[in-house]
Amino acid sequence: MFKFGRHPFVRLKSVIFMHKNAMLNLRRFSLLYFLLVCWGCSTDNLDISNEGEEQFVELPSITVLGNTDLAEYQTNISASLDEKIIIDLTEEIGIGQQVYRIEVREGLISYVTRVEGETSAWQRNILTEEIYTKQDYCPQENMISIFTASGSENYLTYLFESFEDLEDRFFLEVYNKNDDTCFQYDAGIGRPAAVQDFGSIYGIYRVPSPEERELMLVDLETDSPPRVIPLTSNFNFATINERQLYLFFVDGSYQIYDIESYTLVGEGSNAALAKTSAVGFLSTTFVNDQMVYYKLFPAPTSILFSPEIYDFGAEMATQPDLNLLAIKDEKERELSQTISFTDMQIDIDRNVVVIGYDEGGASVRGGVIYTDFEGTVLNSVELPHYVRAIQLRE
Repeated sequence: MFKFGRHPFVRLKSVIFMHKNAMLNLRRFSLLYFLLVCWGCSTDNLDISNEGEEQFVELPSITVLGNTDLAEYQTNISASLDEKIIIDLTEEIGIGQQVYRIEVREGLISYVTRVEGETSAWQRNILTEEIYTKQDYCPQENMISIFTASGSENYLTYLFESFEDLEDRFFLEVYNKNDDTCFQYDAGIGRPAAVQDFGSIYGIYRVPSPEERELMLVDLETDSPPRVIPLTSNFNFATINERQLYLFFVDGSYQIYDIESYTLVGEGSNAALAKTSAVGFLSTTFVNDQMVYYKLFPAPTSILFSPEIYDFGAEMATQPDLNLLAIKDEKERELSQTISFTDMQIDIDRNVVVIGYDEGGASVRGGVIYTDFEGTVLNSVELPHYVRAIQLRE
C-alpha cells in the first residue's frame, strides 16, 4: 500500500540544505578555531603557562668531593645524570693519613698532608684528570705544627708555628710550582682568627683586641712584603676577586681596592650585606659583576646556610626562593633517613641550585639535590659517600 509522506526529492533537498548548514557551521567553527590559535600564538610572550606542562631545565655537570671512613672520593656527574664516575682518590693518588687541607678551587682538587715530618701535596685537575704531586716540599726543622695548608695552580702553601720564637710566631711557607723555589713570609705574632687562600693572594685575619682587627695580605706574585690593613670593630668580612680586595662592614657598606696600589676603585652600601656570622673571610664566587655567597645561620638550626646573590652593577641583592627546610623534609621522607646539608653551589646562567647532603646515623652515604631558583626539586642523585664539596664543571 502506498504510504503518504515526504517526496524523495523533498527529502533530498532537506539533506542538501542540512549539508549546506553543516558546511557553513564547519567553516565558522574553523575560522573561530584559527582565530583562537592565532591569539594563543600571539600571547606566548605574555607569560601564559599551561598547568601541568613540564618545562625543560638544563642541569650543570658537576664534580663532588666526598669521603667515607676509609677513603676519599671524586665523583663526576654528567648534566644528563646518566653518567656517574666515582674515583677512589685514596687508592689512585695515595693520600696520607694526616690531611691538612681538602679543597676544590680553580678546577683543582688539592690534598696537603704531613706524614713523618714531611709535607707533601697531591693535586688532580677535575677537567683534564691530570695529576700533580710534590713530596716533602720546603722542609722546616723549626716547625711545631702546621696551622693550615692549601694548593692552587701555581703555588703550594702552609702556615706553620715556629718553636724558635717564644712569642707564638707564625710563618707562611710558599712553594712556587713553576720555578721549583721556596720563599717564606713572617706572618706575625699570635694565632690567626682565619686564613684564606685566593690563589695568588694569601689572606690572614687577626683580632688583636676586642676593638682591633687587621688583615694581612701576601701577594705571592711579587717580592713585596705583606701588606697589613688595620680595621676597626665594624669590619664584617673580606673577599678577593681578580686581584681586587672587597671589604664589607657590619652596616652593609663595602669598599673595593686594587690589590697592588691599594687605591679605592669602588664603594657602595646595601642592607643585605650587613653583618653575617662569617669570621674574617667569606667564601664567594663571582660571575661577571655578580657575587654569589652564603648567609650563615647561628645554631641551633637544622639549616646552616642559604645562598645569596649580590649584583654590584645594579646595587641589588637577590635570594633564590628556596624553602630549604621543606626540601630537606621531602628528601628525608623519601629516604626514611635524616640528612644534613653540607655544601651548595649556584649556577646563575641556568638558574639552578645544587645542594649536597649527608645521611645521618650509621650511614656513610650522601647525595645531591637539584632545584630551580623557585625551590622546585628538579632531580637528585644518591651517592655511596658523604658530600664535602661541589664544583660546577662548566
